[in-house]
Amino acid sequence: MSEDGKKLKKEQRQKSILETALELMSENGIDSTTMRGIAKAEGISETLLYRFFKNKNELLFAIFETKAVEIAYSIQELFETTKGMIPDPVETLPLICKLIRKRLDKNQKTFNLIIKERKTLRAIFDNEGGFQAILKDKIKIRTFVDLMNDIANNKSLTNYFQRCKDAGTLRADLDPAHCANLFLKIIWPTPMIGTKFALPFGHMPMDTQNQDVFETNMKILLYGLTPDEKR
Repeated sequence: MSEDGKKLKKEQRQKSILETALELMSENGIDSTTMRGIAKAEGISETLLYRFFKNKNELLFAIFETKAVEIAYSIQELFETTKGMIPDPVETLPLICKLIRKRLDKNQKTFNLIIKERKTLRAIFDNEGGFQAILKDKIKIRTFVDLMNDIANNKSLTNYFQRCKDAGTLRADLDPAHCANLFLKIIWPTPMIGTKFALPFGHMPMDTQNQDVFETNMKILLYGLTPDEKR
């Protein structure tokens, strides 16, 4: 087998291990998931597993370096697209919402892990010499923390609502930043994981009952944002 072939096989195995570990950790929690259990579920020996990852924490870091960062980039990129959207909440907010929730649902296992392990992850993220240092070392352009800060600050959404206000499709007495924050909380609840940024701990699968509540909240939001003459 060529060197390229060996490398590809190694990368595929590493990706498969991460998927297996994510599934086990999201279902059982970090403490209840063992390296032996991961190896068994993956169908490989523990010895081989340790060749890829030294311990469970390294596996957890790798999951966030791939899955969580991928989600953050995806959401941030979506927010950036609001720059080209029609500045009208009634027309575009339902579309933005649909696209965001599609991305969140696609990564439900990652969110399940975050929800179950919030205390552990809070301690990790609050440790300046821990996870943040690893991320800053491996992510060359922007760190995960930077991305989450951007999302929490709602810069792109704030600009979108400012455009709506300038176009007369948003009530003149409303602050665009407040509107962005409220909209984000409705579609993506974000309790703080630490003192610096937020993570989507509140997102759960959109069943029929939750869908009805969500749609009602969106109707209330749109009614409150729309100027009287445009209702």
